Order: sequence, then structure tokens, then C-alpha cells
Amino acid sequence: GDKADVISRLVRRNQIKLAKITEQTQGTYLLSLESASGNRLLQLAYQLACQGLTINILDVSRSASADTVYAARMEVQHAK
Repeated sequence: GDKADVISRLVRRNQIKLAKITEQTQGTYLLSLESASGNRLLQLAYQLACQGLTINILDVSRSASADTVYAARMEVQHAK
């Protein structure tokens, strides 16, 4: 399927909350994610790379709202 569908499917499979997905330019997506597990966020990045997406930005931090939640910002694009 299309890359946005692949991203959404993998996010759901990893039980990560997709707060926002924005297509910035053709084939480049900015994701805002939340998870109770930082490891799940890293696993998602690996799985996206295996699907042919390049990770340009991966920024993971503790959420300001809750200490037990990680917030991530990820920019991915179609590998050239």
C-alpha cells in the first residue's frame, strides 16, 4: 500500500499512539508519537527502515505531561 498506510499499520502494531502525521513534501512525513516504551519507538524506526523508508529525524524525550510516557518526533521519507 501507500507509505502513509504502511506507517499507520506499523504504529498500530507496535501499540504506539500516533498523535499526528503530516506529509511535508512528496514522500516525506513528519510523525508525532507517544508510547509508554522508548524501546517500542526504536523498534518502530527499525521496522520503517525495513519497509524502505529513511529516518531523517528521530527525537525521543520524556513527555511533559507524564513521566511514564515518551514523546517522539520522527521524519521519514521514501529511500532514494
